[in-house]
Amino acid sequence: MAMTLRLPTDLDLALDDISGQEHTPKSALVAEAVRQFIDRRARAAQIERGFAFALEHDREAIERLADA
Repeated sequence: MAMTLRLPTDLDLALDDISGQEHTPKSALVAEAVRQFIDRRARAAQIERGFAFALEHDREAIERLADA
């Protein structure tokens, strides 16, 4: 699916420079940036779920360690 992306002038110019240096279309650079953003959010959510699981299942051990 296609979309129109409006960027501030400074970001557009910086993206133009990188696109030229890497001989890569701006759309490919933006798609990769979005992919990385989504992956980071997914990993952060996974870490948060793991932390919540550990707190829930190991609360007693964590509390004993805190009191040690």
